[in-house]
Amino acid sequence: MTEQEKNDLYLKYKKRIYFIANRYRFLDHDIEEIVAWGALGFAKALKYHEENPELPLDAVIFSRVKSEMFENLKRDRSNEVSMHAPVAIGKDGEGATLESFLAADEVLVHNELDVVRLINKALCKEKNTDREIAVDLFLNGLEPSVIAKRYNISKGVI
Repeated sequence: MTEQEKNDLYLKYKKRIYFIANRYRFLDHDIEEIVAWGALGFAKALKYHEENPELPLDAVIFSRVKSEMFENLKRDRSNEVSMHAPVAIGKDGEGATLESFLAADEVLVHNELDVVRLINKALCKEKNTDREIAVDLFLNGLEPSVIAKRYNISKGVI
């Protein structure tokens, strides 16, 4: 099934997903969140139907959408943290959210330096060259061929 066919099927079944989601709107969840769970169930249904084409598509979609909604409705969310929840209180008494913390450029640079420091500490027993290769490969995203040329070693060693 092509991506276009999948999109067309989603548009065809979108109203049904909303209909099913509206049945569970009273359970203290945002309707759009329940619809998103249904869309995830729809994607799983399409994958399942591709593997089992002998089953009727309507039945597969209905059961997968409904079961995905149920699974998410009964999931324990007590340990989940919202991106909009305050994670720190500043000097001015305002709370910084996880979203703003992750989006701040200076925090990302600082965290990246911490990651490099942690990798170097974790690889302290390795040779300096091996540490530098690991940082170049995993953090700097350099290709093995570039690293091999830089350190005058074979790609197989990397």
